[in-house]
Amino acid sequence: MRQRPHYVLFMIIIMIFTMVSGTFLHSNAKGDIVSWAEAITGLPTSGTYFGVAFGDVDNDDNLDIVAASDGNGLRVFLGNGAGSWTAVASHPATSGGYGDVALGDYDKDGNLDIFAGSPGNSAGSPTGLHVFKGDGAGGFTEVTASSGLPTSGKWRGVDVGDVNKDGNLDLAATSGYGSSDGIHVYTGDGTGTFTDNSNGLPTSQSRDSNAVLADFNGDSNLDVAAGGGAGVSVYLGDGGSGGSMSWTDSSSGLPSNRFSGVAAADVDNDDSLDIVLSAYDVGSGVGVRVYKNENNAASWTSISSGLPTSGDYIEVSTGDFNDDGNTDIATGGSYGSTYGIHIFYGDGIGAWTENSENLPTGNQYIGNDVGDLNGDGAIDLLFGRYNGGGLEVWKNLGGEPIPPVISTTSPADDATNVALNTGISITFSEAMNRTATEGAISISPDFVWGATWSPGDTSVTLTPSENLDIETEYTITLDTTAVSTDDLNLELSYEFSFTTGSTVDTTPPTVSSTNPASNANSVALDSEITITFSESMDLTLTQTAISISPGSITKRTWGDGGTRVTLSVNLQPETTYTVKISTNARDAAGNNIASDYTFTFTTSSASSESGDKGEESGIETPIIILIVIVIIVVVFLLVYFFAIKK
Repeated sequence: MRQRPHYVLFMIIIMIFTMVSGTFLHSNAKGDIVSWAEAITGLPTSGTYFGVAFGDVDNDDNLDIVAASDGNGLRVFLGNGAGSWTAVASHPATSGGYGDVALGDYDKDGNLDIFAGSPGNSAGSPTGLHVFKGDGAGGFTEVTASSGLPTSGKWRGVDVGDVNKDGNLDLAATSGYGSSDGIHVYTGDGTGTFTDNSNGLPTSQSRDSNAVLADFNGDSNLDVAAGGGAGVSVYLGDGGSGGSMSWTDSSSGLPSNRFSGVAAADVDNDDSLDIVLSAYDVGSGVGVRVYKNENNAASWTSISSGLPTSGDYIEVSTGDFNDDGNTDIATGGSYGSTYGIHIFYGDGIGAWTENSENLPTGNQYIGNDVGDLNGDGAIDLLFGRYNGGGLEVWKNLGGEPIPPVISTTSPADDATNVALNTGISITFSEAMNRTATEGAISISPDFVWGATWSPGDTSVTLTPSENLDIETEYTITLDTTAVSTDDLNLELSYEFSFTTGSTVDTTPPTVSSTNPASNANSVALDSEITITFSESMDLTLTQTAISISPGSITKRTWGDGGTRVTLSVNLQPETTYTVKISTNARDAAGNNIASDYTFTFTTSSASSESGDKGEESGIETPIIILIVIVIIVVVFLLVYFFAIKK
């Protein structure tokens, strides 16, 4: 029986409605743009970190962090699996500047070891390549002296793998900035001794980039890829049958630009590894690129539609962040309009859409890595700051609500010589239930206190009814009955301690610095505003004492033990802003600032922010889909009416 045209139209409309519902009504499903939340409790909020790596260094099945700092050595932070981190008391290296880091078990004892290069950027920094033996509990001992690795020269990128298939871990390394040591591969014997096995590699070029070991041509032997001043190259390894080996250049089609971030991933789902690149060339970088592996690495073709064609992004990582089966890209902007963390979602055939919602826009970043810090199956982000901002971990929400965490405390954990009239401030990642949270607080030795909450209930200050005892260690504990206004409990209890001195603080706090500086011009629209005080502040009262005109503050983030606050504001082009800190701001001891403090700055024009902003929006694709759907509806309506006329 012939179906009537209006019945066909009815079925078509139902199908179209289903498509629209799937596109616009569902959220946090596979393929959606994900949201992110900070998981930084216990991480440093100052210091510059060139290289970072996730790995389980203490064998507790939780990801830990190894970070290479510029001037402060190598740092290790143990994770609890819920987004809190504890610094290892004795770090592998407590001073000097290090570049990239890689983790692997060189002696097959079941414990991760650290490999690091030193670019020799800061005064007194070591040179050469370094290896640190892990004890499986978070401790490391340097064993470089007997390793056979070079102890001189500037080195940046490092990666590890078994290149000659003898069952022992080997090391690939690239030269650092200002050096021409090129690319080297050192093969290990399983006891901590390494031999240069670089026949065919360019060992006298500018190769200031990541080093990546991966099997690009599918012959089961690891190959090496690197970028830098000499351009991007791939060298195929012959495996060496467990002994000496050679490398063959296979770089046809790869760019000659200076790309410092290099990663390997199958971005087009054809079972061959492609190359993901990010550029660094201070002010003249060429953005982010992806090159498709053609014919088992015989040649390479750019598949970079939607990726930025300008800007500086020093390092790059990959992962399927939205669980749609396609590779996505994470990178951090380092200079100019590229500031911030950027996520580019792949479609599996070579096109990309940026959506960096909930991620910072005003910071400079270098090192980054990805991993699942809490075992929920969603890939999380680890970033090192370039401009002295410390380390950041961003948890992939993956459609599930995230429990609240404690962002910062004042006094900071392990603070000493704390004034006797100090109040205790605690800042949370989200709004908290006042009654439940206050009931979750215990203090030892105990004292009588009153609570003052900030607007929005994201921080609380505990004010003692009388001065604290002289030279006494106090421990504050919050148990898991602390609950957010969304009825989510702290996932784990939290504890911090401080020790008092013997004096009462009567000195008013002052503003030490601001960024932007007062009267600054051409401030980028994606900048955040930072205010640093001379001492730890009462977080709850101080943040309410800060205002901006015109506009309003959308987020306040405290760091450095309550001495620094970062403000997020939706800045407008060519506008002069005035930030005011009223005398309601006070330090942790209750001393108010002596007088109101104000500073002004003027933003740049919108045109100066052009960069790649046009490619950031995650709204473009749904709009295009909607337009297509409207066109389909119109076409079928026309077909319907023509059918009726017949």
